Amino acid sequence: METEITGHTRKIYRTWKSPHLSVWKKVKEVLVEIVIIVFAVSLAAFLERQREHAHEQAEVKEFLSGLRTDLEKDSLEIVSDVGGFTRYSRNYSMIRQVAKGHIFSADSLVYLRNNTFNAVGFVPNNARYEGFRSSGRINTIEDIRLRNNILDLYQMLVPSLVSEISGYQRDQAAFRQFFTNHLVLQPDDSDNFAALLPNPTVQVMAHSLRNTNWIKTKYGRVATKEQEIIHEIDSLYER
Repeated sequence: METEITGHTRKIYRTWKSPHLSVWKKVKEVLVEIVIIVFAVSLAAFLERQREHAHEQAEVKEFLSGLRTDLEKDSLEIVSDVGGFTRYSRNYSMIRQVAKGHIFSADSLVYLRNNTFNAVGFVPNNARYEGFRSSGRINTIEDIRLRNNILDLYQMLVPSLVSEISGYQRDQAAFRQFFTNHLVLQPDDSDNFAALLPNPTVQVMAHSLRNTNWIKTKYGRVATKEQEIIHEIDSLYER
């Protein structure tokens, strides 16, 4: 393209310097050459933009395909996490029954010890999104609805969920620490776990921790938005 433009430029020079052409003929031929140059430059710029756009959209497609896989993995984790928080709700409600005089069997005590102190936390597969966003390419997603849904998910819904879970985990940590500080191991390897359950501090914390509906609601919002994004990606590329 540069060679062709140079050739037309030289032709303009030769035409204008030619002693055999009238001024009107020179102007006419020079204008034709200028039009050719402008058209060639514009065409080259258009083709380059098209090439860049095609490359850009290929990267978008690769990103969205990978993002879909990340969302599917997150969806599986959400199902598992919600099950965990449902278990917590049940376990802390069980502990609250002690205040009403309920006495646990040995098996129930073992169950509570094994299933109450572990923590559940949502770890989103967001590295791909963060890399794409930080590179400044998020606006190359031309589907505005899809782009906004992705931003809503990762900028609002997921951070809100993670924040709420972190608060719940801090309360769980305080609950575990109470037992760590007050458990007494006997020579026969038994301890006072059951005796600590009626403790007012344990009961107050269990009362607070048994309510997990608000966290599960936030999980539901994330899951709904993820499925919406997956559907939009599938529709965009006719999966």
